[in-house]
This record gives sequence, C-alpha cells and structure tokens, in this order.
Amino acid sequence: MDENEFRAAYRDINEVRCVFEKGLNARRCVCRRARHFLLAGREGYQCASAPRQARCVAYLDLLRQQARFTVGVAQPDGPLPHNKELRIQIGGLLGLKRLLAERSGEAGNELDVDRLLTAAADEYGAVEDIPFERLLSDIAAFQGRRRRGKT
Repeated sequence: MDENEFRAAYRDINEVRCVFEKGLNARRCVCRRARHFLLAGREGYQCASAPRQARCVAYLDLLRQQARFTVGVAQPDGPLPHNKELRIQIGGLLGLKRLLAERSGEAGNELDVDRLLTAAADEYGAVEDIPFERLLSDIAAFQGRRRRGKT
C-alpha cells in the first residue's frame, strides 16, 4: 500500500480522528473515548464522540496558539514537527492535570484526555477560560524520549 492509498483508507475508516493521536501512539496518555485500530501495520485512534472531539480540537488549537513561542515556532501555519506537537500535547495535559490538582487537591495517576478536559470544563466552564499561561511552564519542561547515541 503506497502512502496516498494509506491516507485515503485512513480517512475513510477514521471519520472522527483523535487529535491526541500522537500522544496516544507514544503511550504518554490515554483517553476513554479513543478507539484503537490498525491499518496496514500502523496504529490509529478514532474518537467515539464527535462533540468531545470538537472540545479536544478547541483545547489543542488554543494550546498551540499559546505555546508557539514556548516550543520555538513563530507562525504555526502548518503541521508542527512530531516532537514539538508531542511536547504541546503531553506538556499541556500534564500542566492541566497539575492545575486541576492545585484547585481540587485530586490529581489521579492516569493522564486521561477526556477526564482532564471534562474536569476542566466543570472547573472553568468554556475551554477558552482555562488559564493557558499557567500551562506553558509544563510544556517547556516536558522532555520526550532521549535520542539514542551512536554505538
């Protein structure tokens, strides 16, 4: 299967794409709404709830706008490099988890996208009301996997 065929098949079977797919594939977070699938030996995730996916899209779009200078991207016109996107996704979730724990005293162990965004909606109301500036330090501090040295 060539890359164009793969992309066409991916779009056909994954109508409600999970925007946190990079974090899920890297095993850095989970989501109770995500449905895992395999296509041509590659993993993918579909969201089981279109309204929840719209909330995730809104959160991630705002997070990207707020964090563009933190990750070193002046104008995020197109897709970000994998490591920067992962840094925004996971750093933003870790920051949201910390922020919610400071307010409620509960942190939980799992980094569950849907649970965190549901708790944030309960706490702050609209996604736009989350204090994104308080998440930037967690995004800056997030380290992905280290590169392997040459052996």
